[in-house]
Amino acid sequence: APEFFAHIVGGTASNAPDGFTYPNVGKPFYSVPGQSVQLTKDGEPFDIFLPPMADGDIETLSNDAPTNVGLGSAGKNSLTSLLAPNSVRDDLGNTFDEAAIIPVPPDRIPEPLPEGLEMPVVVSVQTFGGTRFDSPAPVQFPNLPDPVTGEVLQPGDSTGLWSFNHDAGHWELQGRMTVSEDGLYLVTDPGVGIRAPGWHGPANANS
Repeated sequence: APEFFAHIVGGTASNAPDGFTYPNVGKPFYSVPGQSVQLTKDGEPFDIFLPPMADGDIETLSNDAPTNVGLGSAGKNSLTSLLAPNSVRDDLGNTFDEAAIIPVPPDRIPEPLPEGLEMPVVVSVQTFGGTRFDSPAPVQFPNLPDPVTGEVLQPGDSTGLWSFNHDAGHWELQGRMTVSEDGLYLVTDPGVGIRAPGWHGPANANS
C-alpha cells in the first residue's frame, strides 16, 4: 500500500545506556509499489531518533488523584504535565499507569516542523502502551527565548501548544498557552492540554 504505519518500539533496543530506556514512536510512511523510498528533509535523508529516557524519570500514575509528571527530579518545577487518574488509555479502552517526559533536541523530532514554526523546547510524553488521554493534560513549559529572534515572551503574553499527530503524520495546534505572572513559565489555558502521548512544544506559527 502507498501508506502504512510503523510502530517503533524503543524498549527492544539492546544498546541503551545503563539506567536508560529508549521510548516508542509511531509514524506513517509513504511508499511506491516496487520502489525503494528514502525519507527526506530539505532534500537530505531523514532519520528518526529516539532520545534516551532515564528509568528514574518514569512516574507511576495514581488511580485516585492527578499525577504530576515532570522532566527529571531537577526539572519538575519548570516542565510538568498533570495527568488525570485513569485517563491514559489505548484504543481498546485499557488503562495504563506509567508515564515520563523526555527532552528532545528540536533537530531530532519525528517530523519536520511546518514552515514558520520554531520551538524553543520539544518534549516527548511516553505512556508505555497508552495512545490517548481521556481529558487534556495541562502542561507547563519554561519560558525560553525564541530560537529565531532571541526574544522572551512577557507576563500575560500568549503562544500556542503544538502536538505531533502520529495518526495523521503532522503537527497540530492544541490551543493557547499564557506566560505566568512571574514570566518564568508558559502555562496552558483552562481546557487546553496534551491529548495523547508523543511530541509536543510551545510556539507561535507565522503561517
